[in-house]
Amino acid sequence: MAKTLAEKQTHLRMLLEVAKVDGHYSEIEGIYIRTVAKTLEIDPAELTGDFDRNKLSLPKYEYMLYSLFHRLLLMGIVDGVMQETQKDLCLEFGIRMGLNPSAVMEAIRYVEATKNASMPREVVAIFYKFLN
Repeated sequence: MAKTLAEKQTHLRMLLEVAKVDGHYSEIEGIYIRTVAKTLEIDPAELTGDFDRNKLSLPKYEYMLYSLFHRLLLMGIVDGVMQETQKDLCLEFGIRMGLNPSAVMEAIRYVEATKNASMPREVVAIFYKFLN
Protein backbone atom coordinates (compact mmCIF):
# COMPACT_ATOMS: atom_id res chain seq x y z
CA MET A 1 0.00 0.00 0.00
CA ALA A 2 1.23 3.47 -0.81
CA LYS A 3 2.39 5.38 2.26
CA THR A 4 3.48 8.89 1.38
CA LEU A 5 1.19 11.51 -0.12
CA ALA A 6 3.23 11.47 -3.34
CA GLU A 7 2.93 7.66 -3.57
CA LYS A 8 -0.82 7.83 -2.98
CA GLN A 9 -1.26 10.53 -5.61
CA THR A 10 0.87 8.60 -8.11
CA HIS A 11 -1.15 5.46 -7.56
CA LEU A 12 -4.46 7.23 -7.98
CA ARG A 13 -3.21 9.00 -11.12
CA MET A 14 -2.08 5.66 -12.55
CA LEU A 15 -5.54 4.23 -11.91
CA LEU A 16 -7.13 7.20 -13.65
CA GLU A 17 -4.81 6.75 -16.63
CA VAL A 18 -5.80 3.08 -16.96
CA ALA A 19 -9.48 3.98 -16.66
CA LYS A 20 -9.34 6.66 -19.33
CA VAL A 21 -6.84 5.22 -21.83
CA ASP A 22 -9.55 3.32 -23.72
CA GLY A 23 -11.53 6.52 -24.30
CA HIS A 24 -14.44 5.35 -22.17
CA TYR A 25 -14.72 6.29 -18.50
CA SER A 26 -17.61 4.25 -17.11
CA GLU A 27 -19.58 4.75 -13.92
CA ILE A 28 -18.15 1.55 -12.44
CA GLU A 29 -14.63 2.88 -13.08
CA GLY A 30 -15.58 6.09 -11.31
CA ILE A 31 -16.90 4.13 -8.34
CA TYR A 32 -13.67 2.12 -8.19
CA ILE A 33 -11.55 5.29 -8.33
CA ARG A 34 -13.58 6.91 -5.56
CA THR A 35 -13.36 3.77 -3.41
CA VAL A 36 -9.58 3.56 -3.75
CA ALA A 37 -9.27 7.33 -3.19
CA LYS A 38 -11.27 7.01 0.02
CA THR A 39 -9.01 4.16 1.17
CA LEU A 40 -5.94 6.27 0.37
CA GLU A 41 -7.56 9.32 2.02
CA ILE A 42 -7.10 11.39 -1.16
CA ASP A 43 -9.68 13.60 -2.82
CA PRO A 44 -9.55 12.79 -6.57
CA ALA A 45 -10.48 16.43 -7.28
CA GLU A 46 -7.09 17.45 -5.86
CA LEU A 47 -5.29 15.70 -8.72
CA THR A 48 -4.69 18.47 -11.20
CA GLY A 49 -2.22 19.11 -13.97
CA ASP A 50 -0.50 16.72 -16.31
CA PHE A 51 0.69 13.31 -15.18
CA ASP A 52 4.32 12.54 -15.98
CA ARG A 53 4.75 8.78 -16.39
CA ASN A 54 8.51 9.24 -16.10
CA LYS A 55 8.25 10.57 -12.54
CA LEU A 56 6.40 7.97 -10.52
CA SER A 57 6.55 8.10 -6.72
CA LEU A 58 6.47 4.44 -5.76
CA PRO A 59 7.04 2.43 -2.59
CA LYS A 60 10.67 1.37 -2.28
CA TYR A 61 9.95 -2.30 -1.62
CA GLU A 62 9.02 -4.52 -4.55
CA TYR A 63 6.52 -6.58 -2.56
CA MET A 64 4.51 -3.40 -1.94
CA LEU A 65 4.29 -2.82 -5.68
CA TYR A 66 2.46 -6.10 -6.29
CA SER A 67 -0.78 -5.01 -4.64
CA LEU A 68 -0.58 -1.64 -6.36
CA PHE A 69 -0.17 -3.39 -9.70
CA HIS A 70 -3.09 -5.68 -8.87
CA ARG A 71 -5.27 -2.58 -8.43
CA LEU A 72 -4.17 -1.30 -11.83
CA LEU A 73 -5.25 -4.59 -13.37
CA LEU A 74 -8.59 -4.48 -11.57
CA MET A 75 -9.09 -0.97 -12.89
CA GLY A 76 -8.64 -2.30 -16.40
CA ILE A 77 -11.13 -5.14 -15.97
CA VAL A 78 -13.66 -3.53 -13.60
CA ASP A 79 -16.07 -2.78 -16.46
CA GLY A 80 -15.89 -6.39 -17.67
CA VAL A 81 -13.44 -6.02 -20.57
CA MET A 82 -9.77 -5.12 -20.54
CA GLN A 83 -9.10 -3.25 -23.75
CA GLU A 84 -5.77 -3.61 -25.58
CA THR A 85 -4.91 -0.01 -24.69
CA GLN A 86 -5.44 -0.82 -21.02
CA LYS A 87 -3.28 -3.95 -21.25
CA ASP A 88 -0.55 -1.95 -22.96
CA LEU A 89 -0.66 0.75 -20.31
CA CYS A 90 -0.62 -1.80 -17.48
CA LEU A 91 2.43 -3.40 -19.11
CA GLU A 92 4.10 0.01 -19.39
CA PHE A 93 3.33 0.86 -15.78
CA GLY A 94 4.53 -2.56 -14.62
CA ILE A 95 7.84 -2.05 -16.38
CA ARG A 96 8.14 1.51 -15.04
CA MET A 97 7.49 0.07 -11.58
CA GLY A 98 10.48 -2.21 -12.09
CA LEU A 99 8.45 -5.41 -12.21
CA ASN A 100 9.41 -8.45 -14.26
CA PRO A 101 7.82 -8.02 -17.71
CA SER A 102 7.04 -11.75 -18.06
CA ALA A 103 5.32 -11.74 -14.67
CA VAL A 104 3.43 -8.58 -15.62
CA MET A 105 2.13 -10.22 -18.81
CA GLU A 106 1.10 -13.37 -16.96
CA ALA A 107 -0.67 -11.29 -14.31
CA ILE A 108 -2.53 -9.38 -17.04
CA ARG A 109 -3.65 -12.66 -18.66
CA TYR A 110 -4.65 -14.09 -15.26
CA VAL A 111 -6.77 -11.09 -14.26
CA GLU A 112 -8.33 -10.97 -17.70
CA ALA A 113 -9.31 -14.66 -17.40
CA THR A 114 -10.65 -14.41 -13.84
CA LYS A 115 -12.24 -10.96 -14.30
CA ASN A 116 -12.88 -9.27 -10.95
CA ALA A 117 -12.47 -12.53 -9.02
CA SER A 118 -8.67 -12.34 -8.82
CA MET A 119 -7.22 -11.84 -5.38
CA PRO A 120 -4.04 -9.90 -4.55
CA ARG A 121 -2.33 -13.01 -3.17
CA GLU A 122 -2.87 -14.80 -6.50
CA VAL A 123 -1.18 -11.97 -8.42
CA VAL A 124 1.63 -11.85 -5.84
CA ALA A 125 2.14 -15.61 -6.37
CA ILE A 126 2.66 -14.96 -10.08
CA PHE A 127 5.42 -12.46 -9.33
CA TYR A 128 7.08 -14.78 -6.80
CA LYS A 129 7.10 -17.53 -9.42
CA PHE A 130 9.31 -15.30 -11.59
CA LEU A 131 11.80 -14.42 -8.85
CA ASN A 132 15.22 -15.92 -9.52
